This record gives sequence, C-alpha cells and structure tokens, in this order.
Amino acid sequence: MFDRLIDLLLQWIGFFVPFVVIDAFERGVVLRFGVKQRELDPGLHWIIPFQVDRVIADNVVPRTINLGAQTLTTQDGKVVTVAGVVTARISDISKATLEVENVDTAVEDSCYGAIGFAVASATWDVLQQEDFSVKLTKACRGQGWRYGIEIQRVQLSDLCLTRVIRLHNG
Repeated sequence: MFDRLIDLLLQWIGFFVPFVVIDAFERGVVLRFGVKQRELDPGLHWIIPFQVDRVIADNVVPRTINLGAQTLTTQDGKVVTVAGVVTARISDISKATLEVENVDTAVEDSCYGAIGFAVASATWDVLQQEDFSVKLTKACRGQGWRYGIEIQRVQLSDLCLTRVIRLHNG
C-alpha cells in the first residue's frame, strides 16, 4: 500500500523537476513537444518541466555484441559457419535515438549482411588470415554510419568448415 503511494509521490515530484543530469558515459537529446531541440553532453542541463521537454539519453561508450552463427559458402565452394563479435559505440546520438528503434539490432543488421558478403566473396585461405577482420570491420563500418553508430572492430569468434546434410522428403 505504502510502496504505491511512494511511487505516485515520486512520479508527481518528477513532473516538476526543471533539470536533468546526463552521466559521463551518456549523451542525450531534448525533445520539446516531440520535436528535437538540442543535444546534451554530460552534466546538469535545465529543461522546461511539466513534460514540455523530454530527454532521451543513451550510453555512448563502446559495447560488444555477439553475432549468432551463419552458415555460408565461400568463393571456393567450402561451406563454413562463422560467428562474430562486434565492438561499436554511438557516434551520432540524434540518429541513434530518433531514427533507430534499437541500437544493438542496428549493429547486428549492419554486420550480418556485410559479413555474409565478405565471406561469400573470399576463399577459405583468405578467411583464415589475420587481416580478414580488418576487411570485415571496414565493410561493417560503412553500414553502421547510417544509424549513427561507429563500428570499431569486428572479429570472427568462430570459423569452421561445416558438413551440410540435406534430407529430402519426397
């Protein structure tokens, strides 16, 4: 009973707060009646209370995302399974918060296709070279910019030849 009363009181008080604090690892965007007004760096910022200004903040430090396994065919006809790890960060807070539903999903979208294309256009020997991750990073980075995301590094966490067995039910 009292916990609901306290929650209600805190929400009511929050309605009147004329400032917001953006942490050192965040950046934010101020929306006034749903329209972008400005971007916020870390620190204390004054806003118009009563839900006139609304602040959307997100973490902009590097994050790692594990990509699930993909089974692909290389240029020389070998069937391989690859999985990747992506290190990325938000570089444009406005794009990442206002034009993308979920930043992690946007990173995955940027990388799955680029990795698939890079693996399909390479041979098995090229995939095993150390500098192949540099090629992957460049390919994924180009895709990430349109979402306001800087893809810093892409690595293959798994790379193996795969035997494919197809069953035919006829």
